[in-house]
Amino acid sequence: MPNSAIKGKDSEKVWGNARSAADKQYPGLSSKDPDKYYAIVMTIYKKMCTKHSCTPKSESLESVLERLEMLEGVSGAVLKSPKGARGWVLYDDNPKAAKEAAKDLSNGLARAASDIAKWMKKNPAKPADFDKTVGKILGQAWGKHMSPRFEKYRGLGADDTETRYVGAQALIDMIKSFYGVKGYTSLGDWI
Repeated sequence: MPNSAIKGKDSEKVWGNARSAADKQYPGLSSKDPDKYYAIVMTIYKKMCTKHSCTPKSESLESVLERLEMLEGVSGAVLKSPKGARGWVLYDDNPKAAKEAAKDLSNGLARAASDIAKWMKKNPAKPADFDKTVGKILGQAWGKHMSPRFEKYRGLGADDTETRYVGAQALIDMIKSFYGVKGYTSLGDWI
């Protein structure tokens, strides 16, 4: 592997260093789960590119950490974020604006998921009053990270029920998978 977008001696050297780092941190992953291994190597590579001249261009550390956390999952809880403007059910009259809005909504969703995941790690057992206890945490994360973004992208349909639903359902599914909850919950009522 390197990725076909990685060109030049400097880039290939950094790619090799990223593979070495991934092999140390995740021994045997390249054969167990090649897709996950590749994603981890690419994430490390992009981080290393902040200090080297290589392609593709670097991204912020915050973005790298969010992608790694979502990739690795949180103790069995995996966030399945909507993909692109269509996944977020945004109006696509202005494709560039819709694409940027979808990216920002996904970043907000990742931040909300991170807040919720931190709480779940501290509370790994399913709470007695699950819907109320976890619902409050969900509502706080939603209000902090998602509500302002939905308001910001109102003109692209982000305040529509469908757009809110896909974001809310991604967080609810992550929570339910972490606690092994099946069927109906009232978690959505806390958003």
